Amino acid sequence: MPSPLDSLRTTLRAKGLRHALIIILVLLAALILYLNIERARGLQAWTDYQSQAKAANRWVDYASFAGAPVPADQNFAAAPLLQNLALSGNDAAAAPARDFQKRFDDLIPADHVPNGLGEFGHWETSQPVDLLFWRTHWGVTDLLAPLKKFEAELADFAAAARRPATHFPPEGEPTSASLAALLDNLTRLTCLTELRALAELAQGQPGPAADDITTLLRAAQRCAAAPEINYQMLAVDIQSGALPVLWQGLAQRAWDDAQLAALENELAALDLLASSRRAWQYEAAFSTAAFEQTLGGPAALPADNTVLAGLAAIAQRFPRGWFYQTMVGFRRFYDGGILACYDLPRHRLDPAAVAQVTKMEEALAASWSPYNYLLKTLAPAHQSLMVVAKAQAGLDLARVACALERARLATGQYPEKLDALAPVYITNLPPDIITGQPLIYQRAPAGDKFVLYSVAWNNRDDGGFVAPALSARWSDGDWTWSYDPLPKR
Repeated sequence: MPSPLDSLRTTLRAKGLRHALIIILVLLAALILYLNIERARGLQAWTDYQSQAKAANRWVDYASFAGAPVPADQNFAAAPLLQNLALSGNDAAAAPARDFQKRFDDLIPADHVPNGLGEFGHWETSQPVDLLFWRTHWGVTDLLAPLKKFEAELADFAAAARRPATHFPPEGEPTSASLAALLDNLTRLTCLTELRALAELAQGQPGPAADDITTLLRAAQRCAAAPEINYQMLAVDIQSGALPVLWQGLAQRAWDDAQLAALENELAALDLLASSRRAWQYEAAFSTAAFEQTLGGPAALPADNTVLAGLAAIAQRFPRGWFYQTMVGFRRFYDGGILACYDLPRHRLDPAAVAQVTKMEEALAASWSPYNYLLKTLAPAHQSLMVVAKAQAGLDLARVACALERARLATGQYPEKLDALAPVYITNLPPDIITGQPLIYQRAPAGDKFVLYSVAWNNRDDGGFVAPALSARWSDGDWTWSYDPLPKR
């Protein structure tokens, strides 16, 4: 028979277990209540945001980006050359891509691939191509000779760029896994086309050089037509290969009126401001579609989309209410942050609004909550916005420079004011992308030289001065088109 002490211990143990069980049940009930409240709060926040965005005409659905199917023979992305160069790895199918890369690496020094180096020339610093470097590096006087080994690829690239439409595999689809290889090889094709055009100008062949510039601008147009932001950055890279050649040809006064008019039309057709804004809208709509599908909403994306797979893994340990709040955070960042930087009617991208995006990114990096956990995976957007602004400024300056050269051919000198150009030599004068005001133009008294510039990212008129160091050009100096470098004021 148990002693009284043993009975007391048993009673206390039973009561302790009951108390523990009660505490666990209370905690479990509190957790369930919290999750239900969070779910209700998150769903309400998401519903309210959708209503507000739609009322403000800021809402864009993923379905709106589904264009008509593009026939393969009209699709830039489906050109056989690009299909081959998108392959990577060691299997037989990727052999043409490996061969192309090896021939390129043998011809071009690895540290000379980026555009903007002196060996390629650069419009912003009034720097012509360094022909001596390439003649010495290749050991030839005929700069076109070493490039002949790429004639087939460059001809196919030109033909692909002249296809009228583009459809790249959407983000996250298994077929987009070769995106990195394709981007790298399009950069190589841009480099080769730029070099060939510079060599053609050097050897008195302005017509073929103009054709190569057209190839680059049309390839950039095709990439800009794709909705993803990665392809917008690729369009920026490709057009940056065209502008040094265009600057070089204008400095040499190489082209006639018809050629200049055709080049200006190609420049005008590449509107990076509008296409990049559309790409940010796509990114917002894509993230929304992926989140909603993960939560059991409409199946807007293919089931094998890799983004869905990643979200599904997170959803297993992420309360639904947090997902809704995250969706609100994504859309606010895109709709109220990035897209607020654009003023398309005034052809303007606002540096002050981009500074606010930077602050939003810094605040995200410095804080943590379950609502912004996934927002931290976003790549810094402010850098892409700045790059787009500068690229568009270059295109705008190049358009006006073509019109100025047409006016000089017709009248013997550059006009006193830009207003004299439109509509005879250019349909419309693009404004400064930073201020929305007219670009700044100064003509030499003799009418044989000019300086044309945007006030650049610091939103200050520095008299056309260009900072020597590339890293300093975001804080100092202007974005200038001239054929003579200017001293600092």
